[in-house]
This record gives sequence, structure tokens and C-alpha cells, in this order.
Amino acid sequence: MSAGSPLSELNISFSKDSRPEHWPQVIRRLSANPLNISIDCPLSDEQLREFAAAASSNGRAGNLQLFKMSQAGLNAENMPIVGHVVKTLSPQRLDLSRNKLTPYGVAALAPHLSELARSERLRFLNLDECELGDDGVRLLFESLGRCTTLRHLSIKGIPFMTVDKGSVILRRSEGELTSAVVAVITEGLKNLPNLEVLCLDDNNIGAGYEAILEVAARYNRRLKVSNDSTSNMEIDGEIPPVLAILNPGLTFTKKKK
Repeated sequence: MSAGSPLSELNISFSKDSRPEHWPQVIRRLSANPLNISIDCPLSDEQLREFAAAASSNGRAGNLQLFKMSQAGLNAENMPIVGHVVKTLSPQRLDLSRNKLTPYGVAALAPHLSELARSERLRFLNLDECELGDDGVRLLFESLGRCTTLRHLSIKGIPFMTVDKGSVILRRSEGELTSAVVAVITEGLKNLPNLEVLCLDDNNIGAGYEAILEVAARYNRRLKVSNDSTSNMEIDGEIPPVLAILNPGLTFTKKKK
């Protein structure tokens, strides 16, 4: 275990074989101090259950600033445990990036994420490279609902996924997003009026990017949409000035007739 500032930050790290007997004491500190908890190595199911038990017995919502479990070996099967921890500790910033959640994992997390969103605490959410797929993105925005506190949402690297007879088939297709995902994002943005940053990097959005930016300009002029993988976009008709204003680094060309 390593600690930063004694009152504002606590980072937890341990080897794959260690047992976190200190977790109950760590979580009890949440009752008095705002903390950041970062678990930066893969966890076994047993360790996850121990953490969840410590959270249930000692946790008190309100003081956890950041709960980060990036690259922690999470998957659809253990997301109910993680969801319980999220519900109990109610973090302001949640980072579950680079875990193989798949749509099934998002479905397991959804009710807990929905409760966190309704609590008006959630301000930052990172689900980069979690293999969300079409259904995962839809479930994500449905669970967020109308969340007025969310400021930063990052969903980089969403592959295209389909479900065939209960099995998840992954087709990356250079990260291309389907029109269904673009429609879900554009509708979902209408319910996130105070969102300031939407990260869509490493996705091949194509013409759908125009629709996302238009919704951003209409419902939330403060919103900045990031999509580093798109440097040029062809569109029909006249180039809307608002697109160039919101994204000065993007090159627009008219489609040839």
C-alpha cells in the first residue's frame, strides 16, 4: 500500500498473491476524509469479494473522490461485485477503463451506475477500451439517464460487436461505430446538459461525427467532443460553421457529386 497526501489521496496497490487485510481500515477512513482509491493490478474474484465485504461493512458514501480499477482484470462475470462496491462507496469519479466488460458487464453494472447517476455525485466516468459494442453503449446511456452532474465521459475505442447464440463475436473493423451507436450517443447527450468533455478517440465515426457535434452545439455549447482518429470528414452540402468552431483541428471536404 502506498499513500499520497494523508487527508486527500490514498492509492492501494498490491501483488496478485497478496491479501488486502488493510482494506477495512482504509475504507473506514472514508467516514472522515475525502480519498482517492486506485487499484492498479489484476484482482482475483476472492480479492474482489474481500473488497466488497470491506466496503459493505465499513464504507460510507460521500467522501470517495476517485475509484479507479483500470486494467484490473474485470469482466462481465465479476461486474456485479464491482457494481455493489460502486453503489456502496458512491465515487465522484469512476474509472473502469481497459477491462473486458462487454455488453454483459455493462448490463450488470447498469443498475448501480444508474443509482450513482441519480445521487448527483457522478462527475467523471471512464470506460475506454472496454469492448462495449453497440449494446454496451446503449445500456450505458440508458443507465445514466438525465445526469446533471456528469462533466467528463470517455468511451474511447468502442469495437463493433454482435451476439450470436449467446456468444459475443468481436469484429473490430478498425473501431468503426455503427449508425445505431451514433444515434444512441446523440440522443444520450440531450440528457447530459452539463457535460463538458466527451472523448470518442480511436473510433471511426465518419459522417456520424457531424450529427454528434450538431447536438452538442444545440444542447450544450460548452461541450468539447474529442475524436483524434478523425482528421478529415466528407459531408454533403455546405459545411456548417459551428463544426469548424467546435473542432478547429478537423478538416472538412465536400463530397463529390
